[in-house]
Amino acid sequence: ARHPEYEHWNRSKHAELGVTCVTCHMPEAIDENGKAFTNHKVDKAMPYFKSSCKGCHSSQEKMKQRLTNLKHEINAKAKDVEELLVKAHYEAKAAWVAGANWEQMNDAIMDIRHSQWRWDFAMSSHGIYAHNPEEGRQLLNKAIEQAKSARSSLSKILKQLKV
Repeated sequence: ARHPEYEHWNRSKHAELGVTCVTCHMPEAIDENGKAFTNHKVDKAMPYFKSSCKGCHSSQEKMKQRLTNLKHEINAKAKDVEELLVKAHYEAKAAWVAGANWEQMNDAIMDIRHSQWRWDFAMSSHGIYAHNPEEGRQLLNKAIEQAKSARSSLSKILKQLKV
């Protein structure tokens, strides 16, 4: 998970179809002499829809709407993870203060760490909603599951400690 943009793209439908970063973000252009060249002005793909996207996507408006929906969905899942993790951190702190030990806390702490890692990996790829929304959903759904597991474990620990 050192190069999230590449790693998410590498497992995407775009990668399967041979569509690369250059295809969408540096599309072919024509100079004043009619000669084709790769445009080195790295940019968003939408301004180049006709030259970079139209081959596979029929409508720019439908694509914009789909991307907007995916962005909202991914961001909502990310926010859910964030809220769960904040609560889990406060609950873990309460357990530590109440006298919990590592043996009691290990599973909850590992769930927090794994959830946070998945959130980090998904959200450090700024365009995951466009580049690989399926993987973004999977990562964030698993992060939600792990954060909930942490909170469940912490609830049991806090009950044991009578907090």
